Amino acid sequence: MSESTSVPQNRSLVTGRTSHQIYVLEDGKRRWIPDLWTMHAIGLSPADLVILDDDELEASELSDAIPSEVPTPELPEGGIIESENDVFIVQDGRLVIVDNPQTLLTGNGFDPSKVTWLPESVIRSMQ
Repeated sequence: MSESTSVPQNRSLVTGRTSHQIYVLEDGKRRWIPDLWTMHAIGLSPADLVILDDDELEASELSDAIPSEVPTPELPEGGIIESENDVFIVQDGRLVIVDNPQTLLTGNGFDPSKVTWLPESVIRSMQ
C-alpha cells in the first residue's frame, strides 16, 4: 500500500483515506471492485493499492462496478444464507428473503452452524 504523490495511472488500484471502497481506474474512471476474489481475478493485488486524498478520489468519475468473479456456490435445498443485510432460505434452487429471521430460531432443528454467510456481491450475482 502506498500513498499517492502523483496522478495514478490506468489500471491503478485506489481508495480514499477515509473510504472503505476499493476501485480500479480505467480510462480515467473508477470502478468498484466488490471483493478480494474479483481483485485477484482481474490481476490486481492489495499490495498494489494506492491511497488518495478523498477529494482526489472523488474527482474521478464513477463508472459501473466490476461484476464479482466469486464462483456461485452449490446451496442445499432449505439452506439458510446470511449476508451483510439480509437472511435467505433456499427454496426450489432460488434465494428467498426471510422477512423475519427471528422465526428461524423458533423452528425445530435450527442449527446456527449450518448457516452459510455470503457477501452481498455474491448474493446479487445469484439473483
